[in-house]
Amino acid sequence: MFDYIMIAAFPVFAIYKIYKNRYLLKKFSKTQIVGIALSYLAAISLAFVCIYYFGNWAAGFAPNSIIKFIISMAAILASLLISISILNKVLEKLTNGVLPKQ
Repeated sequence: MFDYIMIAAFPVFAIYKIYKNRYLLKKFSKTQIVGIALSYLAAISLAFVCIYYFGNWAAGFAPNSIIKFIISMAAILASLLISISILNKVLEKLTNGVLPKQ
């Protein structure tokens, strides 16, 4: 049941964020908006692949569940930091320094 609530909440949250930042989106051309959307999708995909494959692979070598948890958390944190830093650089070039907002 919780899965369905989360699946339904994601589009609502995305629409809310787009509506909230509509004044900012008006500054960009349509190609920039498509590039921004693709950049976010690429960053999410990169983080997912790194977490799922690298995290599971590295945690498979751990002898107990506590170490597996620590390795999984480290993989998640590293993947997110790398994805966010790449996304920020791409968005800065794509939007001529307007995004990411500090």
